[in-house]
Amino acid sequence: MLAVGRGAQKSISANIEKMGSNLLIIQPGSGSRGVVQTSDSNPLTMEDAAALQRALGDKIRVAPEVSIRVQVKNQNKNTSTTVLGITSSYFEARNYQMAIGTPYQPEQDRISDKICIIGKAVATALFDENENPVGQTIRINRQPYKVVGLYEEKGATGWQDMDDQILIPIRTAQNRMIGSTDLRAIYASVIDVTQTTVIQSEIETILRKQHRLRGTQENDFRIRSQIELMESMETISKSFTILLGSIAFISLLVGGIGIMNILLVSVTERTKEIGIRKAIGAYENDILYQFLIESITLCIIGGILGILLGVGISYVVGVFSPWKPIVSSFSIFLSLGVSLSVGIGFGFFPALKAAKMNPVDALRHE
Repeated sequence: MLAVGRGAQKSISANIEKMGSNLLIIQPGSGSRGVVQTSDSNPLTMEDAAALQRALGDKIRVAPEVSIRVQVKNQNKNTSTTVLGITSSYFEARNYQMAIGTPYQPEQDRISDKICIIGKAVATALFDENENPVGQTIRINRQPYKVVGLYEEKGATGWQDMDDQILIPIRTAQNRMIGSTDLRAIYASVIDVTQTTVIQSEIETILRKQHRLRGTQENDFRIRSQIELMESMETISKSFTILLGSIAFISLLVGGIGIMNILLVSVTERTKEIGIRKAIGAYENDILYQFLIESITLCIIGGILGILLGVGISYVVGVFSPWKPIVSSFSIFLSLGVSLSVGIGFGFFPALKAAKMNPVDALRHE
């Protein structure tokens, strides 16, 4: 249970990291209190991104983005995918690494060059398995674009497959596809993560000035912190782990009651033996320790078998699930410790009952 929970937690954290660490996401949107909107929404523009870069250039990496859903074709193959219009700073800000080829240069964006970098899912849909897409030409909305690179796989985050994307220069997207200068979002990657909260406040001040918002007016944009998202998801995954642990605790409780019942039956069956031992000089502690050792031994053997079974099941879960369970040494030692505790806790009452028996009554038992 702990292995599955820890694996899910690590998978969530890794997926968020793939989106870009230390990231602030700025999106257009009306300010609100509860469910009531309090101001009109104004678009984000390249001028907003430029203002942030001028004011905070040594503290953040600014990466504006536009997007559009398009049909893409290569000879007799085609697919529907998302085109992102980006600047050259986007690769570093969003943690995109190149598998083949090189990122855009600022000059290619300035002249609205018809080039693109594709994700693994797009490459699979448009090209043969061993075919190199770099250098080839694909058609995006019937217009030819030269493939200059393939970025490394990033996987899916929630509902979004980050490998099912095509990256093109932002001015190319604005001028040749969208016909608008409005931005879908501005990403700001904070260089010093300890300054994230301060930078977020500074961004808010700069954008309010850009949008000429007065002191009483609500923001017409939203700023979300990737760190806040990560903390929220980690809290959820920890709760998930606690839930799984609670289920395991209930099974241990049921197992402990079973052990106690077995030992109570054993005490009843061995009553005459206990009477004989006490009659020839055995102390109460001798009888107590005998049954406690039997209980502890039973639980430790069961614990070892349970660990082996748990590791095996974790491996099987890892084969069929999107995340890999993590079996840690802590969980193994915890399992043995819990098994030992169950043996002592649930074995003590039967052992005490055996130790307190009157030898005369025990010897008369049939």
